[in-house]
Amino acid sequence: MCSLKHVLFVGLLLMTVFGEHATASPEEVMKNSGFETGKLDPWFNPSFDPDKWSVVSDNPHSGTYSAFTSTAGTGGTSLVSQSFAPVAVNDIVSAGLWYFNDPTGSTGTVGLATLLTFSDGTSVQDTLSADDPTYKENEWAFRDLMPTIRGNSGKRLVEIGVFDKLNTRTYIDDVSIEIRDSSDLACYKIQTRHKFKQRHVTITDQFGTFEATIIRPTELCVPASKELPVKSGKE
Repeated sequence: MCSLKHVLFVGLLLMTVFGEHATASPEEVMKNSGFETGKLDPWFNPSFDPDKWSVVSDNPHSGTYSAFTSTAGTGGTSLVSQSFAPVAVNDIVSAGLWYFNDPTGSTGTVGLATLLTFSDGTSVQDTLSADDPTYKENEWAFRDLMPTIRGNSGKRLVEIGVFDKLNTRTYIDDVSIEIRDSSDLACYKIQTRHKFKQRHVTITDQFGTFEATIIRPTELCVPASKELPVKSGKE
C-alpha cells in the first residue's frame, strides 16, 4: 500500500527534474546570426544564384550590419543559407528572424520564405504570404518559425535558408535558433525494482479517502556544481 508520504516524495522528485530543465539558459545555434562580423561567412549563396546576398551597413535591425539582396527587375529570387550540426527539433525553444522588404516593383504572392532542411534529407518551407495580415513592408518585422518547426517533431534540423520576395530589395538580420542548454546539469538515472510507469491508488488519511496517480520518474537532474554521490547496484 502506498502512503501519502511516498506520493509526496515522488512529486518532489518530479519538481526537481522539470524545474531545473525549465531554468536552464538557452543556447544559440546560429553563427554570425546578426552579420556583425561584417562578412557573410558561415552563411553561403548557392553557386547557381546570380543575385548574391551581401553584408551591408545602411539598414541594420540591430548592431551595425544586416544581410541584403536585390532581385528588383531581375524577375527572380535569391537564397542565403547556413548549415550546422544536427539539432533535435524537440530541443528547439525559439526560432525566427527579422526581415525588411522594400517592395518597389515587386511581384508574386510570397512575402518571405524560409527553407528548413533536416538530417533525413527532407525539407519544409515556411511561407509568409504577401496578403497575410502579419506581413510588413518598408519596416522591420519578425517572422516566428516555431509553428513550422514544431510540425516536424522527431526530426533533426541541419540547415536554414532564406528567400527574398520576388523582384524585391530585402534585408534580414538577427536570425536565431535557440535550444535547451543542459550543459550545467548533471543527470542521474533512477534505479528501482518497480517496473510500473504510473499507478492509480486510493489513499486514506486523517482528512478522508481520495484517488491519486503515482508517476515514477526515470531521471533526476541537479546543477553540475552539486553532483550527487553515485552508488552502484540497485537500491
